[in-house]
Amino acid sequence: EREKVAKSKVISIDAGRKYFSLDQLKRIVDKASELGYSDVHLLVGNDGMRFMLDDMTIKANGKTYQSDQVKEAITEGTKSYYDDPNGNALSQKEMDELIAYAKGKGIGLIPALNSPGHMDAILNAIKELGIEKPNFDYFGKESARTVDLNNQPAVDFTKALIEKYAAYFAGKTDIFNIGLDEY
Repeated sequence: EREKVAKSKVISIDAGRKYFSLDQLKRIVDKASELGYSDVHLLVGNDGMRFMLDDMTIKANGKTYQSDQVKEAITEGTKSYYDDPNGNALSQKEMDELIAYAKGKGIGLIPALNSPGHMDAILNAIKELGIEKPNFDYFGKESARTVDLNNQPAVDFTKALIEKYAAYFAGKTDIFNIGLDEY
């Protein structure tokens, strides 16, 4: 398995900051296949959060955050980061189709949901959902994109969200990336 990863040829697409449609992503998969790549690393959560599961219910902090509330809060957070005129987020049906399409082309998909940094949309959502002060404070300056690891309710919500996405991708992709950069 390690050797396979070491021999991978991966193209990374930042589909968090900017929206990519299913059609655009299929064309990227086609090009990756044509050029001999093994995988497409797809950052769906990177500052913006541009992939929404059908059921976004989050259980954390002894509470249940209802799916529609979470979707609305993440959508608003993404729009406040960058309201892309081309679209907002891929649906679960579109992601299912993309994964199957990539497999058919011999391309692995490596989904990424970045944390604890590059979480602008998610942090806005966390605040919208009533969790106070989720942003990391760096000597009096509030980070727009990094969760405060000392804020247990914010961390627990983030973990539950990541677990939800990891569960969706389990068995569909070989690798699930949680970023962990620039904290």
